[in-house]
Amino acid sequence: MIEAQQIEDVLIDDLVAYGCRDADGTLRLVPVLRRKLKKVGRYELFKRLYLRPLRALIRMEIAGVQLAPERLQKLEPYYEDRMSDAAEAVRGLPCHEQWSRENRKENKKRVRRGVLDESQPKWVYPEINLGSPPQVQRLFYGTLELPDTNVRGKQDLSTGEDRIVDIGRQLYEESGECEALTAIRSVLTYRNAQKRRSSYVRKFLAETPNRGQPSTAATARFEPKCGVWVAHPVYNQSKVRTGRLSAQDPPIQTIPRHSPIRGAFVSRYENGIVLKADFSQMELRVLACLAGDERLIAVLGGEDKRFKEFKGDIHLYTASVIYKKAASEVHEDERHRAKSVSFGIIYGRQAPAIALETGLTTEDAEALIESYFDMFPAVRRFVERMHKQVHEHGMVVGPTGRIYPIEAGLLSQKSTKLSYEEERKLGEAERYSVNYPIQGAASDIGLDSLVRISDLLVEENYRTVPFTFVHDSIETDSVPAELKQVSRLMADVMLGDHGELFEWLTVPLKVEFELGADWEKTMKLELEGDRVKLTGNGKFYPPLRRRLASHFKIRDEEMVSKGIKVETSAEGPRLSLEDREERPPYEKLEVSLTLN
Repeated sequence: MIEAQQIEDVLIDDLVAYGCRDADGTLRLVPVLRRKLKKVGRYELFKRLYLRPLRALIRMEIAGVQLAPERLQKLEPYYEDRMSDAAEAVRGLPCHEQWSRENRKENKKRVRRGVLDESQPKWVYPEINLGSPPQVQRLFYGTLELPDTNVRGKQDLSTGEDRIVDIGRQLYEESGECEALTAIRSVLTYRNAQKRRSSYVRKFLAETPNRGQPSTAATARFEPKCGVWVAHPVYNQSKVRTGRLSAQDPPIQTIPRHSPIRGAFVSRYENGIVLKADFSQMELRVLACLAGDERLIAVLGGEDKRFKEFKGDIHLYTASVIYKKAASEVHEDERHRAKSVSFGIIYGRQAPAIALETGLTTEDAEALIESYFDMFPAVRRFVERMHKQVHEHGMVVGPTGRIYPIEAGLLSQKSTKLSYEEERKLGEAERYSVNYPIQGAASDIGLDSLVRISDLLVEENYRTVPFTFVHDSIETDSVPAELKQVSRLMADVMLGDHGELFEWLTVPLKVEFELGADWEKTMKLELEGDRVKLTGNGKFYPPLRRRLASHFKIRDEEMVSKGIKVETSAEGPRLSLEDREERPPYEKLEVSLTLN
């Protein structure tokens, strides 16, 4: 009954007995598991990586994060409009008229069979429902006659995102912009908006009393407080294989970075601010340490005179070498392609995937990857070493001592002819063997920082509280009065010594800060003494300034417009097939001011 979520129907005496047995059974397992961990020499690691963060995570769960339901209510029509616009874009195409005629004939047969009522207004000339996979399938593979065979030469009529993005990429290479590409983009946009409306907006509203209307009643995960509600995410340390922290109920870590949904998460304090501290290029720094590539370490360190002009920007340096240009001459597209290759190495992407992301041909992407390995030969040796380890042992060991068992890692006999499925599993195992240690180590450093920061904030009686941890970023709810002290505290901890578990970390770390009036409207922050520099969307500055002015006297305020900023995606220019809820063009503003 509990599993079926009928807990309210269980007698209280039975529920008490069940809870006691559950706790007792768990406690009895402790000495058994402790002995086993000590026997294999893993207990101290378990205490450091799993037990030590518990207090900080519990604090974060209890504190929760404030939610403003009235902002969520405004997002429902926003996503409905996006869905409607995407549907209208398809209905305006010639292929939709053809699709409608074909369905008209089919509907006549259904009327004769009594399946469809002739009085329904759309039976004669039906309009496509982009939320219906069968209708989209008929449009793509019937009316538009898109390729119905996949890379293996087998028939594949799937309308899944990966499949139609792959087709869209192929169409773009062959004929550029076309009717089918517009249809694919519209379907992806529709699904994206539909998913965000149901997964976040409606889910959050459904769990607030009266769907966001004022109420005194609390629900399972939301509590009423001063007209807004506090969401208490549940954090899980063992759900993700790499050791990354995951959150659920609600899954706030997966809310897209520039999504207006984040704007519904607000400060608990009057005139409160959101302060974010993010490790810059963390996984690339971990890769540099594990591979031991001297050039990669020198560029990321930013102190070597040979690479001074790149200011620690590894993507700029990579693009500069590959395209044989000075740093000042590298185009944004070229830097983006270099970035795609760098992260492609970490995530195990092959040339086709990098080609899809960068707009290059597969051959050019392969040449780009080869150039990258020529530039950083130790990275190539590290990748080969990880592949060998997973072939021989079916697992890899991370730098902090975590063991990552990887399924199908024992497929070491490459001389024998493998089936397609075996090759796929082998490729997957090789990708994970490189990605898991890097992602896991980066996560361990971030979690170690969160624990130290959380303890210091409590010890020194700060009002600032961390409200979530997203991969390499620690997000806090703060007040203007603590801005200088807390940002200094966070930087000292994150850039400081992380202990013997991280002695392998030889590359200097870099931390970037953002400051905002809520979780969405943040600007890049640079703070030096009383002098503050804010960079970002010009519309985000006025509400942030009001909050700062509630505590500080603002002097020497200088604003410089950097022009209209158009972001084709969060990751740079690309063939825009996947809809990433891109920000509309905005004025990029650079503000310098003194806070006294």
